[in-house]
Amino acid sequence: MQFIHSNLVAGLLIFSCGILLAQETKSKPSPTPKEIGSQIVEAIKNRDTLVLSNAVSDAGITIGIDGPVISAKDFKSSLEQKRGIYCAIFDGLCASRPDKSGKDNSLRAIVLRGPIKIEVNRVGGLTKQFEVKVLNDTVFDGELCSLFFDEENGIWKLVSFDYTSAASLRPVP
Repeated sequence: MQFIHSNLVAGLLIFSCGILLAQETKSKPSPTPKEIGSQIVEAIKNRDTLVLSNAVSDAGITIGIDGPVISAKDFKSSLEQKRGIYCAIFDGLCASRPDKSGKDNSLRAIVLRGPIKIEVNRVGGLTKQFEVKVLNDTVFDGELCSLFFDEENGIWKLVSFDYTSAASLRPVP
């Protein structure tokens, strides 16, 4: 009788451990476009180029409306070398032609100004693309940038970054 009891206890213990291991190895769901958009906004605030470059699609990214596709490798290189798109997003003073006033006219400078809102919309009825709008009420039309995401192998990836130059943003009257 004790033998049966010991085997039953051992069996239950092994079964319980198996359940715990299965729960531990269960993968976390992929972040949503809104969550990734929020991470990108925080990365812009903190000049964290790694978060931004890791969000980019392997197929590349377009900057601006109808811009050419930039390879993920070239995009990452621009961020690492603090040139081109890095200056527009993170530090307007590093640009080849900085604002004459000496002010930082980067997207980051505007993001740091005030409260940010994130709005998510499905793009044109497509089921696999979302636009994440980054909004700030301190500028005239309220929209700072739009991030477009496509799903690639179950993971949302940034395929387009459409931003408004801070130099062209007018304060709310």
